[in-house]
Amino acid sequence: DRVELQITTANGPYDLSADYLVGADGGRSFVRKTVGIDFPGHTSPTVARLAHVHLPDCVRGADGGFDVPGVGPIPFGHNRFDRGMVIFAEFEAGRTMLGTMEFETPGDDGPMSLADLRASLRRVLGTDVPIEEPRGPGPHALRRIDGQNTRMARTYRHGRVLLLGDAAHVHSPLGGPGLNLGLQDTVNLGWKLAGQVLGWAPDGLLDSYESERRPVGERVMLHSMAQIALTAPGPEVGALRTLFAELLSLDEVAAHMAALLAGTDVVYDVGDDHPLSGRPVPPLTLADGRRVEELLHGGRPVLLDLSGGPVDVAGNWSDRVDTVCAAADEPPAAALLIRPDGCVAWAADDFGPQCVPALHA
Repeated sequence: DRVELQITTANGPYDLSADYLVGADGGRSFVRKTVGIDFPGHTSPTVARLAHVHLPDCVRGADGGFDVPGVGPIPFGHNRFDRGMVIFAEFEAGRTMLGTMEFETPGDDGPMSLADLRASLRRVLGTDVPIEEPRGPGPHALRRIDGQNTRMARTYRHGRVLLLGDAAHVHSPLGGPGLNLGLQDTVNLGWKLAGQVLGWAPDGLLDSYESERRPVGERVMLHSMAQIALTAPGPEVGALRTLFAELLSLDEVAAHMAALLAGTDVVYDVGDDHPLSGRPVPPLTLADGRRVEELLHGGRPVLLDLSGGPVDVAGNWSDRVDTVCAAADEPPAAALLIRPDGCVAWAADDFGPQCVPALHA
């Protein structure tokens, strides 16, 4: 039971045999298509146009930003107007990224050009914007994206082939959740796959990659589509945005939305009922100045003993678990077993020999 691959390079093809194959090859994943995993979802009727441009002085504000006469300053980021969206980003002086998004049925109108972007800006803003060809060395972006896909692989695993990142799910980039989502997929899968390959993984550990990460991907798809809906044109959406802004002024709603956007509202089922278990380890600085995340740099689980012990309960796990005895001003628990992906697998408010059976279970 192996995965047999043929790799094509500039120097010719060669064969490779592997225990597992991870498809991390993007939204058009060759791996996903080759093994026959469906990619169902929805395509929103939008057209986005994006390009590097040069902005002349007549559309530069006093602070050097983007200021369109008759419209006013357009700040960094995504800006909704009654007839569409304008995207403005300038990460370095003289290298301006400008774009639009219009809600329309995508059409095949040939290669993207600056003239297309000018026409789109006029439709959205109601005035001409005198953008010019970009200056300085490239490469320069010049791209049209017809439709916004929101899709998820039917399964993240097909035998010895697994998917992560955009190969497993694609969605709107609004809010920028994709990078964290893909990195968290990677870290979640990485330590489980290592355990499988090295032979110490219990039954079902590798399958838990999908059972844990799919709900997170589904939540990202939910809020990214909601953000697309909130950028749509029309007075009805404007009224909804005003009401939504009022709701966000409530602390409870703001906390809920923050957890949703961060992905921390999903709690993994790790078989332990402590309030911290299944969640990301809370921010914590130890008495010696180390932050708790620094303990995970070795890529191994960490048993963090904050009880003032030490209590030797991880001796039989020393080949795969690091034990750290430390102190903290306000410890969240007496002990935490932290997975390599930063998730709490087990926690106890009272740590002593009586905890050993529960921990070893």
